[in-house]
Amino acid sequence: MLTRRVKTWLRALFGAPRRGKGGVVGHVDTAFETFIRGWALDTADPDRAVALEVHHGGAVIARGVTDIPRDDVAKAGHGKLLTGFRLDLSPAVPFRDGDTIEIRDAATGRPILGSPVRIDVNPSVARFRDRLKTLSPTTAERFKRRHRRRNAPGVSIVMPVYNTPAPWLEQAIASVIGQWHEAWELICVDDGSTDPGTAGVLDRFAALDERVRVLRPGANRGISAATNLGIAEARYDLLAFMDHDDILEPSALHTMAGVFADGRVDIAYSDEVVTDENPDHFLEFSARPAFSRDYYLCHPYFVHLIVCRTALAREVGGLDEGLSVSQDVDFVLRALERARAVAHVPLFLYRWRTHRTSTGHSRRDDVTANTIRALTRSLSRLQPGCAVAPGHSYNTYRVTWPDVPGKTLIVVPTKNALSFLKTTVESIERHTDRRDYELVIVDHESDDPATRRYLAGLGDRARILPYGGAFNFARMNNEAVRRAGADCPFVLFLNNDVEILSDGWLGRLRSLAGRPDVGAVGPMLVYANDLVQHAGVILGFNGMAEHAFKLVPAYHDGARNPGFNGALTATRDVSAVTAACLMMRRAVFDEVDGFDEALKIGFNDTDLCLRVRDHGYRVLYDGDVVIRHYESATRNAAEALLKHPEDTAAFKARWKAAIDGGDPFYNPLFSPEGTDHVLRRNRAVPRQLAPRVMDTGSGRAESPAFRSP
Repeated sequence: MLTRRVKTWLRALFGAPRRGKGGVVGHVDTAFETFIRGWALDTADPDRAVALEVHHGGAVIARGVTDIPRDDVAKAGHGKLLTGFRLDLSPAVPFRDGDTIEIRDAATGRPILGSPVRIDVNPSVARFRDRLKTLSPTTAERFKRRHRRRNAPGVSIVMPVYNTPAPWLEQAIASVIGQWHEAWELICVDDGSTDPGTAGVLDRFAALDERVRVLRPGANRGISAATNLGIAEARYDLLAFMDHDDILEPSALHTMAGVFADGRVDIAYSDEVVTDENPDHFLEFSARPAFSRDYYLCHPYFVHLIVCRTALAREVGGLDEGLSVSQDVDFVLRALERARAVAHVPLFLYRWRTHRTSTGHSRRDDVTANTIRALTRSLSRLQPGCAVAPGHSYNTYRVTWPDVPGKTLIVVPTKNALSFLKTTVESIERHTDRRDYELVIVDHESDDPATRRYLAGLGDRARILPYGGAFNFARMNNEAVRRAGADCPFVLFLNNDVEILSDGWLGRLRSLAGRPDVGAVGPMLVYANDLVQHAGVILGFNGMAEHAFKLVPAYHDGARNPGFNGALTATRDVSAVTAACLMMRRAVFDEVDGFDEALKIGFNDTDLCLRVRDHGYRVLYDGDVVIRHYESATRNAAEALLKHPEDTAAFKARWKAAIDGGDPFYNPLFSPEGTDHVLRRNRAVPRQLAPRVMDTGSGRAESPAFRSP
């Protein structure tokens, strides 16, 4: 997507599209050691494909043209749709981190906007790319012997095939034959291919290895029917799904099969690398969190590699043959309803080759419609009364849960800060039905005359609870819950420097907090400049804990920024949320004994959420609700209070095992410090790479339920 700065620059420079004198303009979006991506157009002739050159060290190291659709550039009113480019860089060029390159118009030799650019050389990418080059056959054989001794279950891999380019199909099958795990079968279902080269590749590999089985049902019936035939013919207890043009890493089956050894896990998924047509050209490293059903409902965030028990796949009836797209999401949703536990393997085990003929790229409207139907059907079984609508971006969805009746006790601690407190109170009143809440303001010895007059004048709009003594955020909130709102089944902890931005916010949070499986809910908080302040808490990030996506733009050109893998706008499991806006059922608050008053200032909200999770409840971040938080305006005044070494030490001692083990909802392949959701540059902590297993709360005999049993 064009940044606001670039779009403004385009409009200011050109105004409406025009012909005549001009030149090539463009922008470099990303520059990695393997490829450069961006857009370019000729302002004098916008329909012309622009030839580009990449210069490094005095030589041309790559050439290409603008031949990729960029609807964001077209919608800005400049140029045709095909203005994007991707220029692949040779692995033979020995880039070092910090090297620069220039992208030039080949016709004039002039650099485009954003050039020269710095090449990002991530050691983790290099290690992943090169790790097999140093793996000797002896070492690979040792892995195979070790796996034989483990007696891990066998895996049937189902691969529908249809007119696959021969080199791609050869690479896919060869990646299976090269697995360290030897107990496998590859069921290639030739779905009526008309290209004789496809049959030739299949027959050659079937003759080479008897574990490669080729099924030819006859006429082309579609991916779902072909997959179902493979499921019916599977001989092993585990079932894996693989596209006919993708690649498994050698350790994929070795790793995934081991997850099922204890008999508890029914579904497992791994991380994957997204490539272009060249599987060694990496577009994205898709590192996922541990299983979160709510996240999957908002955005099907895992795609490959998926392995499940063959019996489960048959039990749910395989894929829906009436669907030509989104059939994989529909299948996963039905399987999740019956799965006992889901495991996430935080390793890149699959290479997903993407290309312009990929179905999901060309049928977006169908994907949206079919996915909404699949979600609606699944939710009707889990929780009748839910509604599903398109989300803020492609392939994201907004799930509305049935409202749960009951008044909410809103607790706002304060000391002076009248202008912020007034904004908070008035925004609550402006966007909330007065019958839905009871407002309690905990006044910590305000001595500003104007603040005292304001509090005294609130009358029945709010109840004022005086609080004296040393500042103790945990005790202030606990006292408010003990002394007020006896008839309120919900409690919402809210800072005195926030602003509610829209109607429906309280009902949305209440509908989530009212579910029996949920213990606490928190929304997105943004600074006054619309940068993200809070989108959930990552345990162990930048020390003890830190807010996710901090300082990321919440909006792009007025539209919501979906963030990495749709995480900013989704509802998803997190380890904790901030008490700047935190809702929970009062019964859950009482069950966990409220805030720990020994943590007077710091980490008391994170500690509360971790104890909520320990009691078996989910903690959810809801990206659909956005609240403005003027934290930066009050931080300096409270700087002394924010230095809380005693709280930090106590929190670290209590939760050391959880911190050392890694936040399950933050992938250990991401950086543990600095900016979050960025591929780490050093090696991951080995113990954090263990599979993360999450119980679904269901038995195999019946579907799980969000509603109370």
